[in-house]
Amino acid sequence: MDTDQIRAVVFAEDKTWVAQCIDYDIAVQGANMAEVRERLELTLQMERQTSKDAGKPAFDGLPSAPAHFHEMFERASNTMTSSSGASTDVEMKLAA
Repeated sequence: MDTDQIRAVVFAEDKTWVAQCIDYDIAVQGANMAEVRERLELTLQMERQTSKDAGKPAFDGLPSAPAHFHEMFERASNTMTSSSGASTDVEMKLAA
């Protein structure tokens, strides 16, 4: 099975944490980093399964995130890694 490499930027918005994928326009919110990480992993697993059920490649048809999220990712530091099962590795960066 191929492993997808996905990048995400994590940032605080008011009292909520947000993880925005860069390669696909997928985002989740949570009360803390652990919740955001868990929700992102679950969302990626569901998106992957939806594509598989439709007989398409993983994340087929999902656009890239808007450019300002790409810029946030490039400026961010503190890289964290995560895995949503054996098929998706996520590089998460914390934006200041």
